[in-house]
Amino acid sequence: FVKKIVKKKLPHVKTHEEMKTFLNLMSIASNIERIADNATNIAEAAIYLSVGKDVRHKHVDLDSLS
Repeated sequence: FVKKIVKKKLPHVKTHEEMKTFLNLMSIASNIERIADNATNIAEAAIYLSVGKDVRHKHVDLDSLS
């Protein structure tokens, strides 16, 4: 996701100030992406602990787990 934004928006950055802002936004986006990945890992572990099903790297209908 972050790489896609960089490819699309970086050519439009003209000034030093815009570059600083762009880099800050990219850092924020990257950190949010990491948080989402960690949240996914936590949710997968919680499902495994409560139901005993390994749902990593699969699309699972969560209603079927109850």
